[in-house]
Parts: sequence; C-alpha cells; structure tokens
Amino acid sequence: LRAIRAKGRARSDATIHKHMRVLRSVFNGAVDEGYALTNPLSRKFIRELRLRIPRGNEPYTDIELARLWAAMASLNRQRVYLVAAKAAVVTGARLGELIALDWDDLNLGNRTLRISHHWDRVDGKVLPKDGEPRVVNLIPPAVALFEEWTALVGVQPGDAPIFPAPRGRERLNGQYLSRRVDEARVKAGIPD
Repeated sequence: LRAIRAKGRARSDATIHKHMRVLRSVFNGAVDEGYALTNPLSRKFIRELRLRIPRGNEPYTDIELARLWAAMASLNRQRVYLVAAKAAVVTGARLGELIALDWDDLNLGNRTLRISHHWDRVDGKVLPKDGEPRVVNLIPPAVALFEEWTALVGVQPGDAPIFPAPRGRERLNGQYLSRRVDEARVKAGIPD
C-alpha cells in the first residue's frame, strides 16, 4: 500500500484518497468472502499518509448515503437514477462511464465490469477520462446491485445501455442525473 501511495505522487491527494477508499472497500469484500483475515487499509493507515484533502471533497459517509438513497427514492419515480447513483458508489466509476455501459460490458459470472468508454452528450462514446479502458472487479454490494437491476429490467441486447433513459433506449442525461442527486442531497440535509 505504501508503494501504491509512492507511485501516486503525480496525482492529487484527493484522487489518492478516493483510490484508497475504493481499495478499502475491496479489502472489506475480501474479508467478507474469506480471502483475507483483516483489512490492511485501516483508517489509521490512511491518516498516516497525511493526505491533504480539500474541504468539501469528503466522500459521503454510510449514514449520509442511506439518507441520500431514501431521498432519491422519494423524489424520483424513475428507479434508473437511483440505481445508477448507487452503481457509482459501489464501483468507483464516474457517472459518464456508467452511462456509456452496454450489457456486453457486464459479466456477473466473472464479477467484472469493463469500462471502455465515457458518455459525452455531443460526441457519444469517447475514451474514459484517463484514456485507457479498464476492468472493475465487482465487490459483493456491486454484484448484488447489478443482479437486482438485471432481475428488474432483464438483460437487453448487447449494445443496449445498462442504464437507459426512462423513455426508450437512449442513454441517461448525466447533467439531469447529477441534478437529481443534488436535489436528494438537499432534501436529506447533507452538506454540499
């Protein structure tokens, strides 16, 4: 973990902190599945890294997420917005990457999600922000979320979006989704 931190020097502290949180979730999943006895990425370890995180960029706590999901469920009749927002949390993927996902990108048998594009409203599918496709190994909460979503909507043809707009096969509007999340955040009383 220290080697990962040392190689990340070119990245901002906020980005490294985000990656460490995702790694912490991965290690928690390994403990839950019996592949590890303990999570080596403790909160103490993260504090010892002395990352300078700008105020206002702290991730949601578990309690805030529960309140956010409840607020989103009460405000939005279209479940796709809630599921896409939850997918961002359990996969670490950006909203644009989730909007670009097709059913061919999800492999529940292998517990993987292939992220090879980002959705741009003008240009359509473009390379992800870092310019390289990647495979996300899904942790148990992510597998459960995608299994529930698949059971609800059914698997669609390969090039159909996993998270379609409520009216048809078009892709979600990322700005609209962000507004729905922000509206729910305000309703839940979660600070900006």
